[in-house]
Amino acid sequence: MRVFSNTTPFIALASIDQLQLLPRLFGSVYVAQSVIEECAEGGRILVPHLQSLSWVMPVADESSSNMPVLFELDRGEKQTLLLASKHHDSIVIIDERLGRNVAEYMGLQVTGT
Repeated sequence: MRVFSNTTPFIALASIDQLQLLPRLFGSVYVAQSVIEECAEGGRILVPHLQSLSWVMPVADESSSNMPVLFELDRGEKQTLLLASKHHDSIVIIDERLGRNVAEYMGLQVTGT
């Protein structure tokens, strides 16, 4: 089983100093390059550089998809779902309602923070 995470779970868990929950629950977490970049942009919540975490498995972004259902999603969400869809036994950690709905529509197993 591969676990893929979008940006928001990292921000939410970093905000309460609980990032260590992810490796405890899932071991390794696969993360699209675009999610790594979104977290690195910074904001009100400081998220550690994801590539410095030994349990984060960076994955190169996919080329653009022509799936109309993905057009409404941001880059990180889109890449997370595209990468997870390549692995039939994957779980996606995503919190945004639209992203969750699209993931379920794509037949992906979804959980949230």
